[in-house]
Amino acid sequence: MNQRPIFSRRSTNSPFLLTEHDLIIRRALVASHGREVKHTGDGIMAAFDDVARALQCSMAIQDGFDARADAGGTPELRVRIGMAAGEPVHHNDDTSDRP
Repeated sequence: MNQRPIFSRRSTNSPFLLTEHDLIIRRALVASHGREVKHTGDGIMAAFDDVARALQCSMAIQDGFDARADAGGTPELRVRIGMAAGEPVHHNDDTSDRP
């Protein structure tokens, strides 16, 4: 599963927002028994033992960002979440979801 936040890197709040973003994602990972594979700077690649847990995690991430918005969190943070069901690809000491 890959996800990327959609916010401006030029924002003075970017370090705080990225930390807040990462906490929401990591809480969902723990709750769904996922493993963080790598942090890509503005996203997180994770792995799961089965598709159901990946789907559970993606819904928990959406719920986490919805809860933040409902609590008045500003600016709005939006993320895109992608899932791949194939085997991870290891190349040059890096992991990817694509060959």
